[in-house]
Amino acid sequence: MALMFGRQAFVDLLHQEGVTHLFGNPGTTELPIMQALPQCPELRFVLGLQESVVLAMADGYARASGRLTAANVHVAPGLGHAMGALYNAKFSGSPIILTAGQQEQGHGLQEPLLYEPLPAIAAPLVKWSTEITRIQDLPVVMHRAAKVALTPPTGPVFISLPGDVLNDQAELNLGQPSRVDARVRPSEESISASADWLLEARLPVMIAG
Repeated sequence: MALMFGRQAFVDLLHQEGVTHLFGNPGTTELPIMQALPQCPELRFVLGLQESVVLAMADGYARASGRLTAANVHVAPGLGHAMGALYNAKFSGSPIILTAGQQEQGHGLQEPLLYEPLPAIAAPLVKWSTEITRIQDLPVVMHRAAKVALTPPTGPVFISLPGDVLNDQAELNLGQPSRVDARVRPSEESISASADWLLEARLPVMIAG
């Protein structure tokens, strides 16, 4: 457990999941992420001047590299700008974690300018769409997003990031990445690991179906 801000946990979790490039067009709700980026130099930020371009760059990088990629856009209009490129990413099966900054929780009750519930906007074009409402859920959501994006059939996922979650501070266990081995025959590593678990178990139980 380490005491950290949500913004720092976010960039650290992207790096932990193997993301090397974050494509973005930051606005006010993304400023916490920009504040945290210098503390994670392994994660390179690539600026785009409009959200459709941002997501198109992320899509192209994911296709060319075959790696998990991240993109960050600005609130509801920014996500709207990115929808055409998000469709292309879905069609091509690009593993992208797309995030958007969101107004602080509770602010939406006042119907501020640029506000709209974000997960419903992205949902038709992604494999999984959610909003983080507690800083404590940040590691679980980020690890699940990476796993879902990379599990065949691969594709983009979406996470809404309220400003109060990014600016909150708590003791967090960042956990570890996990992946679904989708091959019909398990890999030699998976078979060996399973054998080790059985040999080390005191009262093993096997359920087959």
